[in-house]
Amino acid sequence: MSSGHSSSFLAQLLASREFSDLTFFCCGQEFKVHKVIVCMQSAPIKAAVQGGFEETETNRINMDKFQPDTVRRLVQFMYSGNYDDPGDSDDDHGTLCADSIPSAPSVEAMLLGHIGVNSIGDYYQVDGLMSLANSKIKKLLSDRNANNHESLIAGLPAAIEAAAESTGNKELFEILAEAASRNTSCLLLDTEVLKNLSAMSDFAVSLLQAMINRNLALGTELVDTRFRLCQAEERLQERERTLRNAE
Repeated sequence: MSSGHSSSFLAQLLASREFSDLTFFCCGQEFKVHKVIVCMQSAPIKAAVQGGFEETETNRINMDKFQPDTVRRLVQFMYSGNYDDPGDSDDDHGTLCADSIPSAPSVEAMLLGHIGVNSIGDYYQVDGLMSLANSKIKKLLSDRNANNHESLIAGLPAAIEAAAESTGNKELFEILAEAASRNTSCLLLDTEVLKNLSAMSDFAVSLLQAMINRNLALGTELVDTRFRLCQAEERLQERERTLRNAE
């Protein structure tokens, strides 16, 4: 069976809910799944249904610590190997009138959605889901389109805070740190925002500000040095011309 046919079959199986033998419960919503599919991809879920715990008897796993859309994306990944980006599904927009046009999600909302997926992947040890979420986050952060770059910068502090509170995934922290390092000057325009992050201290913010100021000073010094070198080169060329004319 080809991978494409297999994915299509699993998607149909999920949609039909037939033969489901396990339920993920989240904030009043139920997600019917199949143990043979989900337990193969998550050791914690497998342990919960086989370890003689409450879940073994009820065939029900409570996931209230996550948002329903996040759980839906976990299930979607387990059956298809991918998941909808935040804002791509009807669930993200709620109930809409037939002639209404949903507004595009903000960069911050998209970042937080992907970080939520990373978090649930980290919690249930679904490594492929974490990697996929990280690749989507990295792509989003690398998009320097002028139309969304400003909102990207504005959304970074909230993304950093969410990651610090919800996941221990080192790769995600490195992606966010790299994005922050590219935009440190912009982030430091409002130091109070950074100071309010649990991952930051007053000293860390002051250190970053000092580093930025030092880099600006070095940049000014470099420009001045280049100017003086150009002047010296011009004087040297003028002196050589004078010597040649004297001969």
